[in-house]
Amino acid sequence: MTQDPTPSAGPRKPIPIKNNPADGATSRLLGWCAFQEILVVSGNLSAAIVASSLTLYADSAKEAVETLATLGVWLMLRRMQNRRHEFDFGLGRIESLLTIALEVVLFFTGCAILIEAYERFQEPHALASIGFAVAITVAGFISEFIMYRALAKEQAQRPSPMLKSKMLTYRIAMVGDFGIIATLVAGKLFPGQAWALYLDPLVASGFGIALLIKVYGSLSHVVGDLSDKTLEETSQLVVVRELAVFFHDYEQIHGIRSRRSGNVVYLEIFLEFRQDLPFGVVQETMDRIRARLEEHIGNSRVLIIPARCAPE
Repeated sequence: MTQDPTPSAGPRKPIPIKNNPADGATSRLLGWCAFQEILVVSGNLSAAIVASSLTLYADSAKEAVETLATLGVWLMLRRMQNRRHEFDFGLGRIESLLTIALEVVLFFTGCAILIEAYERFQEPHALASIGFAVAITVAGFISEFIMYRALAKEQAQRPSPMLKSKMLTYRIAMVGDFGIIATLVAGKLFPGQAWALYLDPLVASGFGIALLIKVYGSLSHVVGDLSDKTLEETSQLVVVRELAVFFHDYEQIHGIRSRRSGNVVYLEIFLEFRQDLPFGVVQETMDRIRARLEEHIGNSRVLIIPARCAPE
């Protein structure tokens, strides 16, 4: 019995399995977000009652609705985590659907804020005590900044539409805090000026418009994540470029297919190899191609499939 003259590829290290975006870390972060938002809502509502500020009422309403939505999303994700074995492609699409539900709730909140601001424009009135309201707003800004940093860190490691949506919401909230402080101070320092009376509903209107713009942008992005469309042209060029690097390691390309599960890209590449190559050599080549593609295409899962013809 003759031996195969081709040297063995030797033992290979196991391929590490990547974490899915909708993992325990995302769920824990959403839980902390909900806890932080409950504290902010309680403080802002108390401050709004004391200062009689529409801007603070609008902010409280926005935070309250978003807190309820965040709690619902967090509970749903935790439930799905316990059934993770039922989802071979992860929880990406479920996370995108929950993001859509959150954005729809925020849309109606933004509309309600604009309606209330319009009514306050008809009957403006001066603000009451602002000291407590300013202190609460500053404390809320600090807590929002801390959560925003935590979300940004997790988003950089494991991109997720849910985390991106929450980051945009916190960004709007932090910018809004400056508007709230300016409104409270101006309304107290210039109580007799007409423009100071209208500043409160004006800033509240800004809250509502910013929410609607944010909802539109998030929904546009998430709807694309839910579709089975192929990769965008720039990513397709990356695939072609990386396959050209291994041009001499395979015989022919029979097809490239891609799909999305949430914001995770799944690539299937059908390559024909020389029939006289040992399987160990073919496997090593496929591993190297896979590693290169996943390195250059963010949040991707690549499968190299040996084939002799194009897929049906």
